[in-house]
Amino acid sequence: MKRLFFISFFLGCIVTVHAQDVNSINTTMNNFRLSMLPEAATFESLALYYAGSPFLEEPWLAGQVIMVSGETLEYPMRYFIYGEQILLKNEQDSIRSLNLSKQVREVRIGDRSFVYDEYYWGSKVKTGILELLYRGSSCRVFLLHTCKIEKGREANGYQEREKDAFRQQHTLYYSMDDASPLPLPRTKKDFFRIFGKYAGDMEKCCKENKWKIRQEDMVQIFTRYDELKKTE
Repeated sequence: MKRLFFISFFLGCIVTVHAQDVNSINTTMNNFRLSMLPEAATFESLALYYAGSPFLEEPWLAGQVIMVSGETLEYPMRYFIYGEQILLKNEQDSIRSLNLSKQVREVRIGDRSFVYDEYYWGSKVKTGILELLYRGSSCRVFLLHTCKIEKGREANGYQEREKDAFRQQHTLYYSMDDASPLPLPRTKKDFFRIFGKYAGDMEKCCKENKWKIRQEDMVQIFTRYDELKKTE
């Protein structure tokens, strides 16, 4: 099994995926978060320190890096949410972090698609990885995956200390007419308001089809909105 140490690996290693196309992007915050992890021989040995998982999916899956130029590069990949990094294995079976730039149009891992884009985080605009759930002619729907470490319960007279745990959160985002993605409103009133003059039509359509403000129904809802927009 190949050995790697988290601090030196993540702060020092970059993947060369046609260097003229992909720029190195390393944020101070990501480096700080990664430096908080203990040194571990392998990703799998994180289980010695933490409960839960920092990965969106555990297994390595077939992946594609699709460039704006049209070029496609293929690697086994998985998404390391905690570090906000897409990991890949190169031809030598060595693990690297994919450096993203605006010249990368899309990254596909298994049956999921990811984009590197600006989005709103509270009142601030961040740039990061979003899972693309739907891309229409007038709107898009995303899922933002985040991961943090929660402290485990301290030991007492009855039980040992609990492990700290990776806790994932998955937040729906949307974008109208290529604007920077925003978190999807949670109340019905605010949700239907994003459809403008079609708010009434969309509310009626959701009621008839029993669609709710949840991930399972977002593709159908925004597909219907796209259809209404095309009638203009």
